[in-house]
Amino acid sequence: MRLILPAALCSLAVLGCSEPPVTATHLRCDDCAPTPRCGDGHVDDGEACDDGNAVDTDACTTACVVARCGDGIVQADVEGCDDANADDTDGCTAACVIGLVNGSFERGYAGWVLREDSDLATYGAWGIGTSGVAIDPGDAVFDYADEVSAPAACLGAPLVVTAAEGSAYAFNVQTGPEQHRLSQDVALAPTVTTLTWAMGYHDYAPFDATAQYLAVHLRDVDSDEILATLYKSDVDSPADLPMTRFEADLRAYAGTTVRVDVELQVQDNCFDGEFDDFALH
Repeated sequence: MRLILPAALCSLAVLGCSEPPVTATHLRCDDCAPTPRCGDGHVDDGEACDDGNAVDTDACTTACVVARCGDGIVQADVEGCDDANADDTDGCTAACVIGLVNGSFERGYAGWVLREDSDLATYGAWGIGTSGVAIDPGDAVFDYADEVSAPAACLGAPLVVTAAEGSAYAFNVQTGPEQHRLSQDVALAPTVTTLTWAMGYHDYAPFDATAQYLAVHLRDVDSDEILATLYKSDVDSPADLPMTRFEADLRAYAGTTVRVDVELQVQDNCFDGEFDDFALH
């Protein structure tokens, strides 16, 4: 029981107080204080916690509620982010871990940066495909990099892809020599261990280490230098690969900010690539 003394008796009560006070009547030094409130350091009726401070990012919020993932407040040293929703594709997962934005391309290329090394808009097209819907040779494809339509002239047969997740996937087709890149910068949580993704391709020329290859890199966000190559095709890689899942160990880069980067180097002949479901674990 918490006993509130009349103001006239406050001075008498305080004279006998010590921290923490224990008396027969359970008097405390603040028993003469005003009505209990959130932030006074005592857990009163209606409060889940009360740590007596104005810090909103510790285990007890300034509303005297126990902090939790999904409350919209980033708990220091516990959560990497907290956007108060259960969307795993918006850069902050439902587990309050920083993730890749739009890793399954359900929102086009939102969150991603597209790069090409030529000034010719129709030499390549970064498009968005629909799972199971064919893209025929010569079809006009909207290129999200240059915001123009380009023909899928390099396809040797209709391209039909089953998305690894959701109904959409990213793809690249080209009609001339060009380097194509798909990138996103992400702050890796200290607990991140793995990057997973799905991809497929059709190559119409022998793979070459400098002129004709597909690679997935981690790059430095400032210099763009390659930090690690997570995958790169070689002379033994198959010419055609259906949508296949891959994973790579990121533990050496946990707690840092890196650029996740897909590169298609297409200099010798036609080469299309399909990509989906990039995720951090």
